[in-house]
Amino acid sequence: MMQEADDLIWKALGNPARRRLMDLLRNGPKTTSALAGEFPDLSRFAVMQHLDLLTRAGLVLVRRQGRERFNYVNPVPLREAYERWVSQQADMTAAGVLSLKRFVERGKQEGKMDESAGKVARVETEVRLNAPAERVFRALTEEINDWWAFRTRPDARIVYETRIGGRCYEEWPDGGALLYGEVVRWEPGVCVETRGPGGVGRAYHTYNRDHVSPDGDGCVYRKSLVLWGEVPPEIVKMYTEGSRYILEQMLRDYVEHGKGYTPPQR
Repeated sequence: MMQEADDLIWKALGNPARRRLMDLLRNGPKTTSALAGEFPDLSRFAVMQHLDLLTRAGLVLVRRQGRERFNYVNPVPLREAYERWVSQQADMTAAGVLSLKRFVERGKQEGKMDESAGKVARVETEVRLNAPAERVFRALTEEINDWWAFRTRPDARIVYETRIGGRCYEEWPDGGALLYGEVVRWEPGVCVETRGPGGVGRAYHTYNRDHVSPDGDGCVYRKSLVLWGEVPPEIVKMYTEGSRYILEQMLRDYVEHGKGYTPPQR
C-alpha cells in the first residue's frame, strides 16, 4: 500500500501543470475557478482532471462552501515521502547546496551578491551554572517543558524525544504541533545536537549544539548555533540575545532556584 501511495505521489508531481497547481496553492486555498483562470492554454475540464489526480494522491484536499470548491495543499504526504526517501546526510548536504544555489542565482539576477541570500551566521554562548552537569543536561532535554518560555502558544507542551532521530516540538491541546528540530547527535549527559527549520515560513536552517562539562561543584554550558540560508540581520540579533537570555535567566532560574515556566493568566 505504501509503495502504491508513493507511486501516485511521484506520478502526480511528474506533470508541470500539476506542479504549477501546487505552487499556486502554497500561499492558501483557491477555488477551482480561480485555478483554471491561471491556465489560459488548458480547458477547465483539463485543470479539474489535474486537480483530481492531486486529490487522489492526497496532495490536495477539497472543501466545498456552497457552490464553490476550495482546494488546499496537504503537506503530510510530501513530508512522509521526504522522510522515507531522503536520508539525514542527503538532507543536510542538499540544504547547503540549495542555499548556495539561491545565493549565486540571486546575485546574477541583481548584478551583485546579496549577503542575506546565502548567509551563514554563528551564535556562540557560554555560562557557568551552579548545578551538576547531569542536572543541566536533563533540564535541556527531557525536562525542557518545565522551564522553556519561548513557545508560540502559552498552552503548548514541549516534547523532547531523547534519542537519535528524536524530535523536539510543541504539542498543542487542539492536536496541532510545531517542529523545533531533530536530534542528530546524542551523548547522554554531555552533548546533544539538533537540526531544524528556522521557523514557520523562514527560508533558512539551523544547527544547534548543546554541550555540558563538569566544573568543580557546577558545570559549564556551551551553546553553539549555526544558521544558514536567507538569514536577515534582525534574526541573528534575535537568536544572539535570545540565547543569552535562555542561559543566564531561564535555565539558571530553573536549575539553580527551581523556578519553572508559568503560563500567563488569561
